[in-house]
Amino acid sequence: VVYEVMQGIHSRPDSKEILKNIKLGMIGAGTSNGLSASLAHASEEHFSPLDSTFMIAKGQTAWMDLSLYQTTTKSYLSFLTFSWGIIADIDIESEAIRFMGFLRMDIWGAWRILNLRKYGAKFSYLPPSNERKEIELPPLNEPLPENEGWITSEDDFILFWSSQVTHAGEQMFHAPNCKINDGVFHIFIVRGNVSRFRMALIALAMDHGGHINMPGVEFIECCAYRLEPKTPGSFNDLDGEVIESGPIQAAVLPSAIRSYCNPSSST
Repeated sequence: VVYEVMQGIHSRPDSKEILKNIKLGMIGAGTSNGLSASLAHASEEHFSPLDSTFMIAKGQTAWMDLSLYQTTTKSYLSFLTFSWGIIADIDIESEAIRFMGFLRMDIWGAWRILNLRKYGAKFSYLPPSNERKEIELPPLNEPLPENEGWITSEDDFILFWSSQVTHAGEQMFHAPNCKINDGVFHIFIVRGNVSRFRMALIALAMDHGGHINMPGVEFIECCAYRLEPKTPGSFNDLDGEVIESGPIQAAVLPSAIRSYCNPSSST
């Protein structure tokens, strides 16, 4: 899968050069197909394997952002989303019923809303600036710079979902305002004071993007962030894969790779 390809490239000393010289195309044939759906949406195309094949055959490309994630002992290259809280719980725990396809997300999502969990965390983020550049982050065991504009809060969270694409799955239009190379993370947050009923309404609206203006929903744009969980139990879910748990930080890698996407429809 794309995740393994990205980590293989990331492990090489010439990874940046490789990324600049390859083109990424994706024909969705899995249960989620978030990257394929996002590239189709950015190109104003319908999503299907045939449409994705046609986009690649046309040969038109556009620059796409990636991101660098760092945990206590490891680092990762990301192309899609990072989730922690209810979305990560649904994605990873529902593997027990993977044979049901994408329906597993709906079933486990209903279960997790009925048995709603809240997780405490310290969340820090760096708002975007006019200058598009790669941010150098300090090690996780060191404090963030005090004079660079970082904003920090500590709260209980139900949902924490950072994205660089519009779709986490072909039926999950969770970040409608995201562009594939806008240089920022779009972080979707639901805090711990939201009721089960409100969380259910938010979840039901995600398939068409109707959740973005609902009470209890926040979207934060930033070029880097750090999340320090205070409550154990959830997963660090990067591009659909479980990675090292605990504190995590990330920075956008602007225009890191070219993807098969209609450049006239991308920013």
